[in-house]
Amino acid sequence: MKAFSDTQVALFQIFGGFLFFIPFLPKALKKLTKKNAPLLFLSGFLGNVLTSIFYALAQSRTDVSITSILSALVPIVVFAEGVILYKQAFSVKTLGAILLGLLGVAILIFGVDFSASSLSHSSTLGMLFVILAVLSGATNITLIGFAIPKLTGIEIATLAFLFFAPLAFVGLFFTDFQEAVASPNFGLSSLMVLILAFITFIGTLGFNELIKRSTPLFASLSTYLILLMTLSIGNTFGL
Repeated sequence: MKAFSDTQVALFQIFGGFLFFIPFLPKALKKLTKKNAPLLFLSGFLGNVLTSIFYALAQSRTDVSITSILSALVPIVVFAEGVILYKQAFSVKTLGAILLGLLGVAILIFGVDFSASSLSHSSTLGMLFVILAVLSGATNITLIGFAIPKLTGIEIATLAFLFFAPLAFVGLFFTDFQEAVASPNFGLSSLMVLILAFITFIGTLGFNELIKRSTPLFASLSTYLILLMTLSIGNTFGL
């Protein structure tokens, strides 16, 4: 996505992802109330806006292996927030399982993909952006699982995107498209942005449903699998 700036990628991801949610909008709007609107707004802000922006800012500043290692902290944050904010029972076995999973991911990354160049290609600011994305995403997971119990995952995702998609669309007009269009990578970058928007739609829908049908902690553990897939894709395409 070399033709587009970090901001453009994030805005396209939010607005493009929302377009795929439009078929679900009429039914979801019937569930929107004054009571759940602030929570849905917060969910959209944390899970869609901040996470998209922070990861977009990090992509050009961190190596994929560093991003994967830091992103693997999501289950730990979800576990801590569940205990501290939502009074979930503390379990040593659960914490041990999370740490074991984190260790497994770290070993695979260090053994297969990690090198000294990974650190040299990652700035402190980039790693900070990844950590902020982790905190935003994890907080959104606990919010969906514990604070918005009466809506389905699809309804939450649709309404959360609804709040910010119009702002993302307007924001695109304040970015410089001339430089993007003039880039020799414009065609390929446009295709990649479209794919990213669809992945955002599928990922958000599936992940929200997983949170609702299981538990926030169990859903967050699936990030380990996602990280390994991301790492494999990064190795394949040299990202």
